[in-house]
Amino acid sequence: MNSAELLFFSIFLILILCFLLLDLGVFDKTNHLVSLMEALFYTGLWIAVSLGFYVLLIFHGDWIHLGAEGNLTDLKALIVRYGILLKLMDSTTAAQLKYIKRIWRLNSSPDT
Repeated sequence: MNSAELLFFSIFLILILCFLLLDLGVFDKTNHLVSLMEALFYTGLWIAVSLGFYVLLIFHGDWIHLGAEGNLTDLKALIVRYGILLKLMDSTTAAQLKYIKRIWRLNSSPDT
């Protein structure tokens, strides 16, 4: 695990703990009947937080493994280097050949 992955997962776990403490310690201090509007608000809040995290992963997911200085080409090179070994260990021969052909096509196509 490189330093970028360690930093990402540490921040992720700290954020999850903060959200739990915020939800359990701040939002629900009084014992009351939860209205529909309040339930919808908190549901919308947590869905918005999770969708924000999803968007972060979609647009900047390569930062997790490469750090801010890496790029998608470096990630593709790592997948090509180590991915073939993983695929060859647990698949059939026909699937292995199909996978290797697909990897060769990815390597031979120009990066956009």
